[in-house]
Amino acid sequence: MKKVVIAVDSFKGSLSATEVAEAVTKAFNEVLPECEVASLPLSDGGEGLTEVLVNHLGGRYHTIDAFDPLMRPIKVQFGAVGRCAIIEMAAAAGLTLLSEEERNPMNTTTYGVGVMMQAALDLGYRKFLIGIGGSATNDAGLGAMQALGLRCYNSQGRVIKTPITGAMLQDVTHLDLTSLKRKMADIELTVACDVQNPLFGPQGAACIYAPQKGASEEDVKVLDAGLRHISHVWRRCCGVTVENQPCMGAAGGFGGAFAALLNAKLRSGIDCILDILDFDNLVDEADLVITGEGTIDAQSLMGKALTGLLRRSNQAGVPVLAIAGHIVDKEAVIRAGVSECLEVSSRSISLEEAMQPDMARQNIISVISNWIKVD
Repeated sequence: MKKVVIAVDSFKGSLSATEVAEAVTKAFNEVLPECEVASLPLSDGGEGLTEVLVNHLGGRYHTIDAFDPLMRPIKVQFGAVGRCAIIEMAAAAGLTLLSEEERNPMNTTTYGVGVMMQAALDLGYRKFLIGIGGSATNDAGLGAMQALGLRCYNSQGRVIKTPITGAMLQDVTHLDLTSLKRKMADIELTVACDVQNPLFGPQGAACIYAPQKGASEEDVKVLDAGLRHISHVWRRCCGVTVENQPCMGAAGGFGGAFAALLNAKLRSGIDCILDILDFDNLVDEADLVITGEGTIDAQSLMGKALTGLLRRSNQAGVPVLAIAGHIVDKEAVIRAGVSECLEVSSRSISLEEAMQPDMARQNIISVISNWIKVD
């Protein structure tokens, strides 16, 4: 092998994408030092988006005061490259900000994400890339829009001053977008998402994703009805129809709201990132692409980083080696186009031990080193 592209996502809860890439690079440098290694830490629009782009493109960070999904004050960071602000929705509305007992999208809001956007506007940024993976919310993005100037009214004609949560969607009967649209008139918005789900219905945001965020069966029914209700409000107040449109259910309706009401571009997270990082040129004349994430399962093959990377690598005629701490169905991964896949966690130790950063790093180096020697 003369050239290898290492394009890996994070091993969530263990190593960042940068740390995984460094471990794979170390193995190649030690065993095959003459091989050219192009290191490309990735994100599909969720965790690690800001770090990946700021580090790769030489950007900067801003730290501000915002709110978590339960409206508790927190410090958050967003990134910037040139005049573009890079915002991870999960920084202020992420599931990992809540304990297991606190997780319930009936009670959570995206208001803090809107606070992050407002801070970026105040600093003069006029382009936004918003990654919306890992959210704890199902508020159709209305909480974030309230922080940016949206006025929501109830059936009594009163302004709803409390940040909207999933449970409150059916209370909203009218929207006043005057201030919001004036503020966002010259703003270029790109939302990076990795799901195709519609806003509501059996495949919608609530039915598919709310249980993962802590919703009960009864909660899911309320949340789905709320999203359906909001779609009627959007149509009546804004003249937009979102029924059965793909991607509208991304992040509990956040993606749909910004696309429908503010003309945001919804893009595949991994395609957006691969374009920004110039993957197609990097993979030119490569002998191998190595990709990976903490767990490779059915969801990995449904629009996430692995899917986009496979498509582009296969188009370029470059084989792909996939690594993961755990691979649920190796045969399915091979059928999807991966040339070979390797688990880097030893079955002889516990998951907790395997996820310790030092252990995970050493396992990656060891497995890749042995694979290079055998190959």
